[in-house]
Amino acid sequence: MTEWIQKLDPIPSPKRDDGRWTVLFFVRSGDDAGAALAKLVAATRASHAAPVAIFHSFFDAHLPMSILKATPLPITIGMDRFSADTGMTENSVTRMAYGRQSIYIIDASGVVRGVTSRIEDVEQLIGKQ
Repeated sequence: MTEWIQKLDPIPSPKRDDGRWTVLFFVRSGDDAGAALAKLVAATRASHAAPVAIFHSFFDAHLPMSILKATPLPITIGMDRFSADTGMTENSVTRMAYGRQSIYIIDASGVVRGVTSRIEDVEQLIGKQ
């Protein structure tokens, strides 16, 4: 793993057995989250990467459910787990394990191959691999 990943145990390793890469997007803002998810799905379409969005632990589960109800998207969505015992300002467990960026490009074996804070960079990052 690269140096920007915080050294927490265990670091999630989303290995896939279908050969597809994963584009992991941490959603920290409810403003235009539906539009952001739609952009992420579009950015992964050509590469057949699997888009995954994890909503910050401060969100209620109704937000992602309402987004998917309004605009059904082929995306996996989860809610990050809250931990009050982190000793840090960040309290979403999965987000802490990965680091401060919003988007991680992960190959089928679970290795992070790219990172960005902009959905617009996703296609280019996948294409460079």
